[in-house]
Amino acid sequence: VVSDRRLKENITDTSLNGLNTVSKLKPRDFVWKNNGMPSTGFIAQELKEVYPYAVGGDEEDEEHWMSISQESIVPVLVKAIQELSAKVKALESAG
Repeated sequence: VVSDRRLKENITDTSLNGLNTVSKLKPRDFVWKNNGMPSTGFIAQELKEVYPYAVGGDEEDEEHWMSISQESIVPVLVKAIQELSAKVKALESAG
C-alpha cells in the first residue's frame, strides 16, 4: 500500500477518538455461506456505521459485494492504544 508523504497534504494529528471508535466496533463470529468455514471478523454494513472510511461499496449495489479494508482500521487501533497508554501513565503518576 502506497503511503508516501509526498502524495499527501494538510497532514495533522488525528482528532479521532480511538477508544470511542474501537468500543463501537463489533467483531462477529460467522460461517461463510460459500464454503461453510467459520471465521471471525466484521460485517461491512455494521462497520460502515462506525468507521465508514474502512468500508467500500454500497449495499444498494446488487452487482458488487461490500468490502472492508482491514488496514484502514489499524490507525484507529493504534490511536486507541495510545489513549489507553496515556490513561495508564496518568493513573500511575497519580498513585
